[in-house]
Amino acid sequence: MLTRLGTTAAGLRSSSFVRNVAVVAGGTAVAQAINIAATPFITRLYGPEAFGLLGVFNSLVVALIPLACLSYETAIVIPKSGRDARALVRLSSVLAVGASAVVAVAALAGYNRLGELLGLGASGWYLLLVPVALLAAAIAEILSHWLVRVERFQPLARVAISQSSLAAGASVGLGFLWPNAIVLIAVSTARHFFRALRLALLTQRDLRGSWFRRSGSEDPLGLKHAAVQYRDFPQLELPRVFAERTGEAAPTLILAALFGPAFAGFYELARRIVKLPSSLLAHSISQVYRSRAARAVHDGRSLNRDLLRISGSLLLLGVIPYGVVGVFGPSLFVVVFGPQWDAAGQVARWLALWYLVHVAVQPGTQALKVTRHLRFNLGWAVVANVVKLAALTAAALFTGDPIVAIAVYAVVSIGADIVLIAAAYRRSAVPISTERKLQQ
Repeated sequence: MLTRLGTTAAGLRSSSFVRNVAVVAGGTAVAQAINIAATPFITRLYGPEAFGLLGVFNSLVVALIPLACLSYETAIVIPKSGRDARALVRLSSVLAVGASAVVAVAALAGYNRLGELLGLGASGWYLLLVPVALLAAAIAEILSHWLVRVERFQPLARVAISQSSLAAGASVGLGFLWPNAIVLIAVSTARHFFRALRLALLTQRDLRGSWFRRSGSEDPLGLKHAAVQYRDFPQLELPRVFAERTGEAAPTLILAALFGPAFAGFYELARRIVKLPSSLLAHSISQVYRSRAARAVHDGRSLNRDLLRISGSLLLLGVIPYGVVGVFGPSLFVVVFGPQWDAAGQVARWLALWYLVHVAVQPGTQALKVTRHLRFNLGWAVVANVVKLAALTAAALFTGDPIVAIAVYAVVSIGADIVLIAAAYRRSAVPISTERKLQQ
């Protein structure tokens, strides 16, 4: 037994997959530790309403990011050819600039009406910063996908740490001078710009000189070729990602509209804390697993075995942190963040129950994406998020109790995630070739 354990441990240490996961998870853990350390100061400086306004702002940016690049950026990791991958980087960047300009015009024309719809009142003017943050966030997403493609995970970890340090320090420092929601929103926007700048510096050697170089005889930029070859991403992946991001962002918007920015702030803090284990475990493993899965598909190997093992491990690893939040949520939030955050602890209890299952779903999402089961991914995302948001809205309107509405939302979300992981396991047993999927 000891010999077997020793052999297994040695194998894990020599595994590039485990080393890469450790790098990404380590960087994420440090970044999240910085966020956790700063949050008790931030919650005492700003209050629930400021958190709610920040949540609305971030929700809009998150929902718009996939539209900015039409989801072409998620395909960067897939091509065998570096030329095709660079063309996808260029195409995604051009689309991001154009989309941000369109959002800027729309924001100028309708920020007052949108602010009233979301219950923001006089604070609606800060929505003018949405296109600014959108452009920076989209560029950062594009460049991070390139680094995942070339398996440069250490730079991604360093950027995550420095980004969190900047945001935490600025939020706390400026909060002593002016504890206003606009400070949190301005810091969030600057955070996106900082990440984009750092990633641009890290990728300039890989991408320098390729922006206007002739990469194909019929298309000087290679953009048309990339757009056509990976057209299934805007056709199928874009609606799925948009539905998924909207499903993530919409609860904050719905709660702000129905119960006011203060309760949206309770939800935003609870979601931020509950997502920490997911960010540390699922996100880190998924980033590395996506690259590993793409190589397996190129080699004609099944993803089924890896998927089952990784998803099961994530579920077991999530039991302790989510169990603690589920049992002691309200008391923990009052002690750590202050007495005014008791309601956030009650919300966190229900979100923890959901995220215990949700944390195990992320590798399945990556497997379905890499094996190009985009049509199923799209159908699931649309149906699941429509049902989840309908359940949240109906429970809120019928009961008038936001905690009950969150409980219903969490239970329905668990059911949707169970369906996804079962489907991912079944559909990843036999990989589907890129060529056959493109012909469909």
